[in-house]
Amino acid sequence: SCLKKPDLFRRGGYHRDLQEIRWLLDNVESWNAESRISSVSAYSILEAIVLFFDCLPDSLFPSQLYSTIMDASKSFKNSLEIYNCLPEINANVFVYLITFLKLVHSHSSENDTDLPLFADTFADVLIKPPAALSLSQIPKSDRDSKRKFLGYFLANDVSHLFQIDLLLTRDEYPLLARHLVRTGTN
Repeated sequence: SCLKKPDLFRRGGYHRDLQEIRWLLDNVESWNAESRISSVSAYSILEAIVLFFDCLPDSLFPSQLYSTIMDASKSFKNSLEIYNCLPEINANVFVYLITFLKLVHSHSSENDTDLPLFADTFADVLIKPPAALSLSQIPKSDRDSKRKFLGYFLANDVSHLFQIDLLLTRDEYPLLARHLVRTGTN
């Protein structure tokens, strides 16, 4: 299983795999996902997830919430208030991502992952400062605040946070995630 591969989120993907993933995403109508994605490494799929979030025009947590997030990182309760300000689609994508990361972490004895690794990997791609701020205007403590903010969601049950009634039951989300991970068996 891909979930048991060593060094997940510590090893990068392969350029050719990332090109294949991009082609698959650009040509979603014309491909058989299971057969095409099975040749792509788990490391490449995980890197593609990080790159996807990094390439969004605005981060999953909109940049206008940046300073509020820095303040909210002092408690899970405050962080939940920020979560509740997200657009519905952003909120659900975030919960899907956190749920997936927890599934990966459930195999930490084999894949050597930990929650701080996930917070560190995703802090800068999920929470970006407003474009008007220059790098010199961003305190170094902001990175710690972002990791702490994400850490609250990683360390707590967030399955109740889905804002829309999805086609799957809550018990089926881990099954879907496992199926999606299994398709990238290299």
